[in-house]
Amino acid sequence: MRTRTRKRSILFSGLLLALLGSPASAQVEIDWVTVSNPGNPCDTRWAGCFRGTVDYEYRISKYEITNLQYVAFLNAVAVTDNHGLYPYSATGIVRTGSSGSYAYSVVPGQEQMPVNDVSFWMGTRFANWLHNDQPSGAQDDSTTEDGAYTLTPAGVASNTVTRNPGARFFMPSLDEWYKAAFYDPGSMGYYAFPTGSDTPPTCSVPGPGANAANCDDVVDATVAAGSYPNSPSPVGTFHQAGNLAEWVEVIIDFGGEGSFRGVLGGTYTHGTSPMGWDKLATGAPGGGPTWHGLRLAAEAPIPVPLPLLGPIAGWLLAAGLGSFGVLRLRR
Repeated sequence: MRTRTRKRSILFSGLLLALLGSPASAQVEIDWVTVSNPGNPCDTRWAGCFRGTVDYEYRISKYEITNLQYVAFLNAVAVTDNHGLYPYSATGIVRTGSSGSYAYSVVPGQEQMPVNDVSFWMGTRFANWLHNDQPSGAQDDSTTEDGAYTLTPAGVASNTVTRNPGARFFMPSLDEWYKAAFYDPGSMGYYAFPTGSDTPPTCSVPGPGANAANCDDVVDATVAAGSYPNSPSPVGTFHQAGNLAEWVEVIIDFGGEGSFRGVLGGTYTHGTSPMGWDKLATGAPGGGPTWHGLRLAAEAPIPVPLPLLGPIAGWLLAAGLGSFGVLRLRR
């Protein structure tokens, strides 16, 4: 009887995966926070509607992208690094070998530190790679140059690239980042800082204190993901205040002075002012200070359509596979 139950369990699992599809195995796994309340009210602290309304559910990475996650990306697509995806000033990543045989590794102890010295274009190529199911190979349309973003030399040079319809992973928009950092679903209002507070965070070394952040050179370096466990945003993200400044998609054109992308959240070397709700910094998308980091967003998971579950269960019962209780394996 136990053998039969186990066989039914395995058969049920196989049939369910065949009917619903099994997720592809991933080299890089990202801890996501789902941001719900689609159509939330905007932030009206400035005249009229300011920022923050997002009309759809989405996900955003709980932490900044780490050295360990970025190294997996480099080893998959940057054996020959023709688009300059290796951040030379990154404090936690080492490259060895020569073009055509490059290899990348994380400095021991730096695995969970955020990757730094990341340009906006590095971020879009990382998003394309995730969108394309993390393939290995040359940097081309199947790996880094198309998917969430179509990256052409002209589009990159003119800084006009925008998100493609159907993008699965992407750089956050200004509103997506802002909502995740400041919006409180409970009160449907906005905090002044991304630590769920209207008072500036305390710049401090990592620890259990609330409303704390890595800023003002207190640590004089980045800190690992989750270093301030009691200082989340209202939706549960961390380090949107301090640590590294994070890219967003918005294009800011200063005319003759150039075209830039938005940067939000402040850094480990600045004070608390750049973290505030009313701040937006800019950066040259091709690169810049070593304190630029990366946080990604993604489409919300698509649930199994409920109307499909009834016919599947009925078919399995008719086939003699028993109830859902057979999912429990027994020896």
